Amino acid sequence: MTAIDATGLRALEDLADQLQATGRTLIVCDMREQPARLMRRADFHEHLGDANICASFEAALARAHVVHQENRQSA
Repeated sequence: MTAIDATGLRALEDLADQLQATGRTLIVCDMREQPARLMRRADFHEHLGDANICASFEAALARAHVVHQENRQSA
C-alpha cells in the first residue's frame, strides 16, 4: 500500500488483534514511508509485536517460518 489513513490503520489493528486472539499472526513488510510513519506514531507495533514488522519480503518469510515452527512446537 502506498498510503493509509486512521480508518485503515484501525482496520489493520482490529485484524491483528483478531488474528492474535485465534492464535494466528499478522506479519507486515516493506512498508512505504507514509504508512510506516503513521504506524510508528500510532504505536501499531503494540498490536503486532516488533518482530512482525519486517523490512523486506525475505525477512517476512523468515519470520513466518519462525512463527510456524513455534506454533508446531506448542501444538
